[in-house]
Amino acid sequence: MLNKSSLIIVVLIVLLSGCDSTKTKTSDKKQVHHIVLFWLKDSGNQAQRQEIIEKSFSLCKISEVINVSTGEVIPSERKIVDDSFDVGITVSFANKDDMNAYTKHKIHNDFVEEITPLLEKAVVYDYNVNISQ
Repeated sequence: MLNKSSLIIVVLIVLLSGCDSTKTKTSDKKQVHHIVLFWLKDSGNQAQRQEIIEKSFSLCKISEVINVSTGEVIPSERKIVDDSFDVGITVSFANKDDMNAYTKHKIHNDFVEEITPLLEKAVVYDYNVNISQ
């Protein structure tokens, strides 16, 4: 069994490793970020948060995915910050067509099916990315 320090190190390594860095995609269309926020039925349950985080990296296996980043909420006292959710995931795509293909992919659908019993609610935000030069 991992102690807390070891677990934090393992999680950081996984989070920083991202998806296969050889997946460089270019397109005339704008890159897209797909953000999903999850609220657990058992809000704050650390084991369930970790389960979603770990399972989210299966999404890297989908060819249209450029990158997956995930983690748990950062509590905040700032009124403008919504810290009511438990886990957030950001998935990056070369374009909207790739995002649409991802939503129909078996790995994505299996992920959704596996975590849905844990969830009270999920909210999705999709946007085109403009990157500063």
